[in-house]
Amino acid sequence: MLRVLSMFYCGDSILFGGNEFLVEELLCLEVLNVLSIDLGTNSALQKFFSSRKLHNLIDSLRLHRLENIKSLDVYSLATMKHLDTLAISHCEDLEEVKIDFLCNVQEIREPHGFQNLRTVVVEGCIKLRDLTWLILAPNLRFLYVYDCSDMEEIIDISKFGEVEKIMGNLNPFAKVNRFRLQSLPKLKSIHRNALSFPLLQEMEIAGCPLLKKLPLDSSRAITNKPEFVIRGKKHWWEELEWEDVATQNIFLPFFRIIDF
Repeated sequence: MLRVLSMFYCGDSILFGGNEFLVEELLCLEVLNVLSIDLGTNSALQKFFSSRKLHNLIDSLRLHRLENIKSLDVYSLATMKHLDTLAISHCEDLEEVKIDFLCNVQEIREPHGFQNLRTVVVEGCIKLRDLTWLILAPNLRFLYVYDCSDMEEIIDISKFGEVEKIMGNLNPFAKVNRFRLQSLPKLKSIHRNALSFPLLQEMEIAGCPLLKKLPLDSSRAITNKPEFVIRGKKHWWEELEWEDVATQNIFLPFFRIIDF
């Protein structure tokens, strides 16, 4: 009669030996209706994706230490209508997280696809270069990206093309509250154009020496919220490039120095 099972961030002990057998056991839980889980092998991932039942249960999912997977198509994740939290951690062979835009984006537009995704954590994926697929998560609240040494852009607008033709204008991060980027030595851009962040409360940047410009401008200032802060190192802030001095002065009072 088990209805709720949380095995999220349970660590390598759960994954040892391959957790495809765990997936088989989950399929035997007849009344389970909420599931949070880590997946750490390709075979477990494939079994999980092939089960419509598990798709409909998942609340939180971590893909952890997936080996020999260079490209991950998140279309199967987008069909998880209750997915609230997604973590991708220490997948050291992973070079891209993509979606088959031309074939599947029309289905992603439907109310279930990524509509409930609120939190995304990406850490230790040393070959991953961008997270452009996040444009399909309109209700994202928290984004944390850590220790991804090849990450160059968060959103690569050169990949929009066919997606915008199907979905219309996209406004990434329109509902984001917290935005944290740390230890991304090659990161040059969050988004090449200024964005509207109507709900943003905190933007924290650390260990991103090549990030010289934020996607902010005076026309989209979010400084009417007293809780809004930008956190970073003092020398990083001093080297930022702004549209003009007036824009820099608008955001200056909201900067807070971090020491770590």
